[in-house]
Amino acid sequence: MRLHKFTQRRFLSALGAALLVVAGVIAITSSAPAPAIAAELDLGCSATSVGDDIFLEWTASEESPSVNVRQALDGGDTKWRLTTTMTTAELEAFAFGQDADYFIRYRLDAGVRDVPCEEGVAPPPPPPAIAECIQVEIGGDEAYLSWEDFGGSRTAVRRGTVDASKWVTTVEGNSATVAAGESYIVRSGGQDVACEQLLDVDADPDFSCSLLPRLTTQMRLVWSDDGEGSHQVRRVNLAAFEDEFYRTGRDNVLDVPVGPLYFIRRDTGDTPCLPTVDGEPVAACVIADQPRSVALDAADCDALSDLIAAGVFPDLANPCDVRLRCNDRHVTALELDLDGGAVPAAVGDLTGVRSLALRNASGTLPASIVGLDLYELTIGGSVGLPDMSALGRVNDLRFEGSVPADNLETLSAKNVVVADLNGPIPVELGTIDGIKRLTVTALDATTIPQGLIVDTLRELRVSGADVTGSLPELNGLQVLDLSNTGVSGAIPDGYATSSLRSLNLADTDVSGQLPDFGQARKLTSLNVGNADLSGVIPSGLGASSSLVSIDLRGNGLTGEIPAALADIPTLRSLDLRKNQLSGELPASFGSLSGEFGRLDLSGNELTGTIPASWGALAGTNLRDGFSNFEIDLADNELVGPLPEFTGEEILVFDLAGNAIEGDITQAAAHGLANDINFRWVDGDGGNNCLTVTDPAVASALDAEQSGWDRCD
Repeated sequence: MRLHKFTQRRFLSALGAALLVVAGVIAITSSAPAPAIAAELDLGCSATSVGDDIFLEWTASEESPSVNVRQALDGGDTKWRLTTTMTTAELEAFAFGQDADYFIRYRLDAGVRDVPCEEGVAPPPPPPAIAECIQVEIGGDEAYLSWEDFGGSRTAVRRGTVDASKWVTTVEGNSATVAAGESYIVRSGGQDVACEQLLDVDADPDFSCSLLPRLTTQMRLVWSDDGEGSHQVRRVNLAAFEDEFYRTGRDNVLDVPVGPLYFIRRDTGDTPCLPTVDGEPVAACVIADQPRSVALDAADCDALSDLIAAGVFPDLANPCDVRLRCNDRHVTALELDLDGGAVPAAVGDLTGVRSLALRNASGTLPASIVGLDLYELTIGGSVGLPDMSALGRVNDLRFEGSVPADNLETLSAKNVVVADLNGPIPVELGTIDGIKRLTVTALDATTIPQGLIVDTLRELRVSGADVTGSLPELNGLQVLDLSNTGVSGAIPDGYATSSLRSLNLADTDVSGQLPDFGQARKLTSLNVGNADLSGVIPSGLGASSSLVSIDLRGNGLTGEIPAALADIPTLRSLDLRKNQLSGELPASFGSLSGEFGRLDLSGNELTGTIPASWGALAGTNLRDGFSNFEIDLADNELVGPLPEFTGEEILVFDLAGNAIEGDITQAAAHGLANDINFRWVDGDGGNNCLTVTDPAVASALDAEQSGWDRCD
């Protein structure tokens, strides 16, 4: 077999490396290197017997800050005993063997080196003996040992008494956690010191104290209510090897500084305050929050601690608030203001978060976020997106200020909101998988790009005075709201035969004639108020079987009001004010049925009298208790007497600014005793002139109506 030159070089290089590894393994598992190598490296180790222990001391090496202490075995091999950064170690002979040989393993740039420990000439001076050790039973299966810190070598922890003990562990430092219910001694410098019990632990199963660590400088103690009212709260002073009074706690709750072990002292004994909630151990921290305390799992506590360290979540005085919501184990909602900084990766460690808001952020979102199961996601600032495919479907997605330029197509969301958008509307928003609703508030000049309305999109809402251009193709839209924008041009005829349910083009520059929406079988709301429409209202609009609200106010509509509008069975509100409509009031409107609530025809050029049929508008046609029926006919050219009112519960009947005249009869005033609020005070150009000859009517008017005109 022939190899390409490059392949040959790689093969030979790999073979050489393998041979070096094999050689290294042989060297490691064989006896120690020749003394000449150790001498050349200026390394050495001595071993000295000190009582029942072996004391080792070796040379420090900058190339190997930590070393392994290993014991020689039969056959030339060595076995690991401990790893340390110190240059001394004290080993117990009963555990490792009085006559054993030891080696120090260095990890150097030139490779691993085992240096044998040769018998020392004289033992080193013993470290200072431990003067005192305390033992604190902290509940459950654990006890805490703490002894005088004299800066000496490693300390052996032994179970038993000074006269008879058994080795448990060897530690660096001056504390250890051990199994509860035993007596312990600590050994150092060949001397044994017994650890004395500090607390007399209360065994009462009905009394407990929970320690609820917070992510601030406070902890919360919560203890059982035994009817005593107040209790003595004490704490362990490790520096003085004693316990001390802290304060008297009342109401079974006390916030204390983060510190050593706290406990409640009663006549029956001491009860340590342990990290538990309802008797169950807490893995890490507990967020204390009124009126309850929320226990979080370890991962959430670690993540929040990282966020605090990063300076992005500084205010935790009451953490489970609007910015941070929690359930019994996890943070479920988190809001961060990054103040122009990057999003810490620790956010992705909060696996219980369902609502996440990252505002004023920069950089690229950490990939850890895609591991969350989010229902709501808010992204604000100039942020880049990683591949978000693994995030899954988000119900509510919100962008603030800008929209990321890349990887939008890897997002999946049902409802998308873009707030305070700077710049044009990105057509890439339509690439978000499964998008159904899109709402955009634009601050800059822009248009609605072609291609934005994709097959899955059902609702589009765009606002902003600088949004211009013509009306878009619907492509299956059910809701289109372009109100308060500068869109212009005629409403396409296709809108009238579409699947639209709601069309809002109010306060725009839309012009031309209104299409006949009578055949739009799903349309419930039609609002083209305060636009530039002209022409007549199509009579076919009355053929609608679904319209609930029609708002065409503030246009230039002319002609008569189609009588057929009263035939729309679902109609509840009709607003045609401030147009140029003429002719008489349709008599058919007197039969407006069901729950009709508002009729506004004010500010037109309507003439004639109020049809007699309108006197029954508030009659039995209205639902019991329905009292928000408003009729506004102000500022027209209506004349003649009032009809006889038989209905009740009309909230407002406004006739101001017309030429109504004649005598107010008892029948005409019927509504006054039934809370009809007639308004006939003249505005500019009005000429209402009503007389009253019936004293009972005059009395009712004075009592019920203020400001009415009487020509007498």
